[in-house]
Amino acid sequence: MKQAVTLLIAGAMLLTLAGCGDPNSEPPKGETPPVTVTESTDPVTLASEQIDRTEWTGAFSDADNYGVKSVITVEETENGQTMSEVITISYLFDGDKVKMDLTLQEDGKTSYISEGYLEFTQDEVTVWQRAKEDTEWMEWDSENYSKSEFAEMFGVSDGLEFVKDKYANFSYNNTEKGYLATTSGLTAMQESIETFLMNWLSQADSDADGLDISKFVVKVNGGKPSACIAELASKAPAPEARDMLPMDEDGGASPDGSETSPDGGNDSNPDGGNDSNPDGETGPTTVKIKLTQVYFDYGKVNVTKPTDIPAAPETEERSIKFLLN
Repeated sequence: MKQAVTLLIAGAMLLTLAGCGDPNSEPPKGETPPVTVTESTDPVTLASEQIDRTEWTGAFSDADNYGVKSVITVEETENGQTMSEVITISYLFDGDKVKMDLTLQEDGKTSYISEGYLEFTQDEVTVWQRAKEDTEWMEWDSENYSKSEFAEMFGVSDGLEFVKDKYANFSYNNTEKGYLATTSGLTAMQESIETFLMNWLSQADSDADGLDISKFVVKVNGGKPSACIAELASKAPAPEARDMLPMDEDGGASPDGSETSPDGGNDSNPDGGNDSNPDGETGPTTVKIKLTQVYFDYGKVNVTKPTDIPAAPETEERSIKFLLN
């Protein structure tokens, strides 16, 4: 896929579940058997507990020891051709230490594997990262940031705050097995939800802007957030190829500077079309994005520093590093 997949680590650091829905709805109080949520739990089939307002407020409280696995699926269709990317990112948060694993699949084939380790001190954040090439891990790369610089570079946002007090904006939905944001709620909380999604989708080089958020579901189990599901889609006409070419006063030129025919076509195709589409129409480009997250192991995560990691770098020189290029 033409989009480059980048790792923006801080986008996940302070993000928590977010969403909204129709007010004046109280979920039916049911007897849902407790479940143990793990990294392998399917967030779609997981059934959320049905809780009241007080329990909701308590569930969306700060936590510094847990794991979260995010799966971002991007499908782009153009001229009948569909390309797909699946980015799986797992974070383990253990106080001032964080472990990250990332896998990219393109059209069903694994094309990239990387991992990262972070340490927070009172003033700084140190990031170590490396990628896997064939079957061998490359050497660790490292970078130091001040906390303020780290947040500014990577777009940290406070997703938790707008969820904690918005219980009335959700309605329990039996089909989704969780708390679904209704249409009016999505409208009311659009900016906050887009901020939450943008930080995650940026890791797939995608953007929530211009996409229709069709679904946002939050689930709670064991008194903690356990899953999040979001679906987005866009459908907009793609510009004709000719609209993207630099034009001269006499009718234009092709990207390589060759002369065009008097009717605006080129020598290889006088009718102005292209070999793949004789009519010269590219058709609409559609994008579908699905984000699923599962939250697990609250209070049980133990992150240890890898033994082969080098010492922290000096702090004079800093630059934004991407695990994927």
